[in-house]
Amino acid sequence: SLNLMRHNIVTRHSIKRTSEQLKVEHNYRMAPAERLPDPAPFPTFFLPNFLGILFALAMERMQVESFLKGLLHEDAHKYSLLGLGLFAVANVNSYLGGSVVLARIQYNIKLPNLYGDTRGGDDPNAVLFNCVQRGHQNFLETYAQVVFAILFTAMVADRPNVAGLLLLVICSSRIFYAIGYKSNNVHNRMAGQMIAIFTMSTGIGYGFLVGATAFGLKMME
Repeated sequence: SLNLMRHNIVTRHSIKRTSEQLKVEHNYRMAPAERLPDPAPFPTFFLPNFLGILFALAMERMQVESFLKGLLHEDAHKYSLLGLGLFAVANVNSYLGGSVVLARIQYNIKLPNLYGDTRGGDDPNAVLFNCVQRGHQNFLETYAQVVFAILFTAMVADRPNVAGLLLLVICSSRIFYAIGYKSNNVHNRMAGQMIAIFTMSTGIGYGFLVGATAFGLKMME
């Protein structure tokens, strides 16, 4: 009887593994129309960066740096707006991280799991937690690039007020992104995402304006 039970367990396990292997093999053998959609064409990944050059040029033509300086107090520090941006970044990170902590408690997702497990089906708690987690993770994934672009704009391109404004806009867009992501429709995150991407790209665009001087191109006053 014990041997029979062992045999049944091994048989069920073998059937389960075979079924999973068949699913994997089926995915590889799917007709092109049934496969996951191909990624966007390679050049489109660079589109925001090239648009950032245009945005940076537009801000230069409109003399946004001088305009912002005129709005500030006469005794304002050169990096006052950048300081406010730094304060905003710290608080946005705390808000998003705190939202994940509360979501862990609410949806019962234990540490050290970074995400809820949805492999067994669409567990609503896991899906809802993952939406909150993605709001914070996406912020962290772009954090290094944002910091570099903003500091370059402020200190190398010598546009500290523009840099501060860009950072404040990015922080605001990250809040909208996170709120949209954890709504009933994850597509609601896209507005905040687009604002963040193109704002960050403007900082990258300033990098190009400075770099263009290596070829004798003067795009900034």
